[in-house]
Amino acid sequence: METLVAYYPRVSLSLNLNKQEFRSKNNLSNEENLILSLFREGNSSENIFHSYLSFFRIFELLLFKKKKLKDSSGKNIKNKDRKNMYDKGWSYFEEWIDAHIKDIKLKCLTMNPALGDYSYFMENYNKSGKPSIADYLRDNCRHAIAHGKLDSKKVKAPNSFKDYQEIQYARSFLKAAAFLIVHEKLSTEIVVRN
Repeated sequence: METLVAYYPRVSLSLNLNKQEFRSKNNLSNEENLILSLFREGNSSENIFHSYLSFFRIFELLLFKKKKLKDSSGKNIKNKDRKNMYDKGWSYFEEWIDAHIKDIKLKCLTMNPALGDYSYFMENYNKSGKPSIADYLRDNCRHAIAHGKLDSKKVKAPNSFKDYQEIQYARSFLKAAAFLIVHEKLSTEIVVRN
């Protein structure tokens, strides 16, 4: 008989929404408001899997412009062409991560200096065999959470401590990246008080 060991998940230090401020322009668009809401939700959620998806969604909104495209006659462009446009979003994501890796590392280290999340994240990424960090974040984390199937080897189960830890470290990395891209793209300063 298998013995189940209870574990207590490590959650963010700033669970309380009152500890979070957004210093931004006065008039936010609906998209900007949604992006800031997703950051707040990702930061305050006790569910690491939900938190990860919230931070990833920020990148989808800022870098992946998936719109219904129409040709000159007004007909919708076929899925193949839309897929090509969406693939450009992935390449923008990969380019952005690669261009900001030093800043992300620094932010990750200052957010949780004693916990070693960045080094554990890099260890998991290196084990994955993925060609880029963006591929790892997308395939081994985002898709494994959002599109997991029972017959898939990539599914991330909330009951698995190993999966939980892997997503926790990826979440810390993605949170630091989301923090930076929100500041860069929206001219918004996010202040998280402990």
